[in-house]
Amino acid sequence: MKEVGHIIQTQDFRRAWLETQFFEEVKDMVVIAEKKPASLFSVLKGKKILLLFWKKSVRTSNMFEVASDMLGANTKLIEGEKNGGKWQIPYSSEIEGGYFEDLVRTFATKYDCIVIRHPEEGLATRAVAIIDKFRYKTKIINAGDGPGQHPIQAFIDLFSIKKDFGKIDGLTGVIMGDLLCSRAVHSLVYLLGKFNVKMFFVSLSKLKMPDGITRYLTRHGVEYKEICPQEISGIKKDFDFLYVVGVPRERCADNEMPIINKAFANEFLKTGSKVYHPFPRGKEITPWRYDDEKSQKETIDETEHAGYFDQMENGEAVLLAILKMALNPAIDLKELDDNLLLFTKQK
Repeated sequence: MKEVGHIIQTQDFRRAWLETQFFEEVKDMVVIAEKKPASLFSVLKGKKILLLFWKKSVRTSNMFEVASDMLGANTKLIEGEKNGGKWQIPYSSEIEGGYFEDLVRTFATKYDCIVIRHPEEGLATRAVAIIDKFRYKTKIINAGDGPGQHPIQAFIDLFSIKKDFGKIDGLTGVIMGDLLCSRAVHSLVYLLGKFNVKMFFVSLSKLKMPDGITRYLTRHGVEYKEICPQEISGIKKDFDFLYVVGVPRERCADNEMPIINKAFANEFLKTGSKVYHPFPRGKEITPWRYDDEKSQKETIDETEHAGYFDQMENGEAVLLAILKMALNPAIDLKELDDNLLLFTKQK
């Protein structure tokens, strides 16, 4: 299997790789993680992974820690703190004016992989430039760079869509919310653009998809249409999946964007359609709350449309596969367990 390089932005990955390697590797990971997870411990044994999170994220850091542990890697989490309105790594030299370049080079001498989460767009790309310039073997993985991209989340999303529908080509999707600043949306749209997918972008005019992404879609012949929230009635029951992200309260009045609940589902969602969300969710999808009977009656959490919890569950196998492909692609998963090929066929 061809080695995966740095994972920074999803437009770097070809459709052929997604279909012949990524999907297949994740499917194998699903099976082996369920049937014989202990055999995975040898995959990254001896590898060292640093989670360098300037901005804290409980879900993302935990997801990486669990996957790294399952694969046998030694993992270290370093989280930042807000200092004078700026996120900084505590006790690091950057607090006293040290250089980002020196910090990256210091860790590159000690770790096989550095997973970066930073509130500033472009910092992961900058880290890659440093690593490549000085020929370190360390891999950089972007776990979210401000409003830029979040490729790992997009791989989870794409696999979830493929798993639920058995295909990606021929689907119609609605992407709704803060499309300007959502890094998860940006990464996913680039991936969907590699397939024959029709997309509707639903947002307020001030939160539209960045021009660079729409130009990319146009250049590659991808069918899409930008519409305002009020126009969604024109496409009701005419799409397969709805991908929702929140809109910050300061940018949106309560009645400007649809709320995804049972009333919305009954009016707009067709049988078999799915709703996805990268989480954490806000008011955009009514949650099931223990102490709120009204929310329990209105939420779609227990309906066929709620794809977001399966989406979360899929994250484990996707990240296991990504780390394995990036740090030890030579291992054939089927060799870890003599029965894996049989399990895969039965699946």
